[in-house]
Amino acid sequence: MIALLALALVAEATARLSVEPATSMVGEPVVLTLVVERPAGSDAVLPEIEPGVRGSWMFLESLGVRRERSGEALVERVAWRAFALEGGAALPEIEVEVAIDGRAQRLRASGPEPAVARALLEGEDAPRPPKGFRPPLAWEGGGARLGAVALCLALLAAVALVLAIRRARRRRGDRAPAGPDPAEQLARLAPDPRDGALNRDVVFALTRIARAAVDEFAGAARAASTDREWLAAVEADARLSEAARAAARRLVERAEAIKYAGAAPTGFATEEALADARAIVAAVAGDRRAA
Repeated sequence: MIALLALALVAEATARLSVEPATSMVGEPVVLTLVVERPAGSDAVLPEIEPGVRGSWMFLESLGVRRERSGEALVERVAWRAFALEGGAALPEIEVEVAIDGRAQRLRASGPEPAVARALLEGEDAPRPPKGFRPPLAWEGGGARLGAVALCLALLAAVALVLAIRRARRRRGDRAPAGPDPAEQLARLAPDPRDGALNRDVVFALTRIARAAVDEFAGAARAASTDREWLAAVEADARLSEAARAAARRLVERAEAIKYAGAAPTGFATEEALADARAIVAAVAGDRRAA
């Protein structure tokens, strides 16, 4: 009876979010830890949060992922360093996509709310009483000297504006790429000719790379969307060429059976999915040059 109860608990996935330390002040760095517990044979897409503002929190950096087995369950821990932007900030909204026995579900992480204190105590930001005003200055006129000073200031402002424009243009020309080249990332992937479980990892990786390439071109943050939600947004985006949308459609249709239905991909099927991902990256690169 106890064994059956344990198996029933493991068959479900949970997502918990905690803050360490639980008590902090606005602007004080803490560690946010996401713990996902799921059956060992299931699949999960963990969130990838880039540094920036998310809700009432500023994420500073990712602290990595740890995985371990606990009986019939797989426990994954993802941690970030962040700080609250306001007093009483609630936990940030973080979701995890899990597929168990071909059934996809999205979990929203929950946990105890942190205690975030304000930087100022009660009453410290109250307005101070006025102390009066200084007497007005008497205007005596500037004459020709004031006009010369105004002309010099205008010339200096014009020179500063020209220099700022030139500096901005040089920075745009020397700007480094936003991230790793998707084509190079795909070139490092290869299907397993033995039709092993490695091909599932390859399909998950190439899907993530192709989606990130399209989202970077479109300037959209869709990492938390399911494959079907992402495909609907891509097909409705008129900025993408028909070649990019068609390749995205083929890739999602191929990957669905592998990622969510638990199908074991062959080396040939994995190579076809890899070709679709390369077609998406190449089409997006062409759209970027044409833009």
